[in-house]
Amino acid sequence: MATVQHQLEQLHGRLNRAGVPPDGCYKRNTVWYPLVSYINTIIALYLSDNYDVIPVFVMRATNTHADIAKEHKHVYLDLVAEYLHLIVTHLRETGFTEEQLAPYVSGVHGDN
Repeated sequence: MATVQHQLEQLHGRLNRAGVPPDGCYKRNTVWYPLVSYINTIIALYLSDNYDVIPVFVMRATNTHADIAKEHKHVYLDLVAEYLHLIVTHLRETGFTEEQLAPYVSGVHGDN
């Protein structure tokens, strides 16, 4: 079984692979732009070992994901849900307490 860290690293490539993000998602006037931006910010923070700010972007991505999922279906949304769950798991494994995470992760699939 792959470690959480390995799974995250695989998703980093999949989330931005050509054909996976929704068409037009990099245009600022689309519904997708904030979500893609939040996810890519989380990826950049993760790669920079700057974990302290990640929960803020997890919350933003989770809220935006929920809003988009009400009206749209796309494989990207499934990957984002998986990614958010894994990044929260990773934060717990690296020492974040439930008290630190609770204000930010309540909407992440698989979390309370």
